[in-house]
Amino acid sequence: MKSELGFKSMAMTLAGALVLSAGTPALAAEFSADMVQIDEYGDAETVRTYIKGDLRRDEIIDDGEIEGWTIFRPDKGVVWNVSPDDEMYIEIPLNIGGDDIVQKVEQLEESTTRKPLGTETVNGYECEKVHYQYQAGSKGGFVVWHSKELNYPVRIVQKDLKGKTTQTTEIRNIDTDTVPVSKFEIPAGYEKMTMPGMPGMPDGVLPDFANTDIEKD
Repeated sequence: MKSELGFKSMAMTLAGALVLSAGTPALAAEFSADMVQIDEYGDAETVRTYIKGDLRRDEIIDDGEIEGWTIFRPDKGVVWNVSPDDEMYIEIPLNIGGDDIVQKVEQLEESTTRKPLGTETVNGYECEKVHYQYQAGSKGGFVVWHSKELNYPVRIVQKDLKGKTTQTTEIRNIDTDTVPVSKFEIPAGYEKMTMPGMPGMPDGVLPDFANTDIEKD
């Protein structure tokens, strides 16, 4: 199970929350889409993501088969990494690195400046384009294309101090049909697993599940 997905996609969750906090429409986001992350070398990874308000599910698909998925449940304060082959899941506190996600968003708001760059259409959606620059000189910033219709970022480009793009995250093949609540629940009969803690990390928060012993509850 490629459980590192939850950590890799956290960047878009944080950036999306930052954008939405600047002026959130009344309508909550609800859609499914392919989320594509491209690194500075042009290597791309794609997951299928489902959004329903604050709830989110990211599926890893290989050769047309779902290998596993990560569910973000801020209402419960947890992230679930689910393995359908093993019919099991691992529950992780939604406080990656020891900080609550809300605190991380607040820290971003306090440490960045916001510069509007007009509007631009991305993947069929008109977006407000905004550049966020870290105030501290040791970091770069990111550019966000935010769709009011979706109430979600369609593209996020992270940049270093020299303005070089280090990562691009984009949602494509967007489907705005209603997403069932069941997408964000653990299937019946799946077994919950726990993991031993590591020095310097909260219990249950580990960088690589595949190389760590797992214990049943």
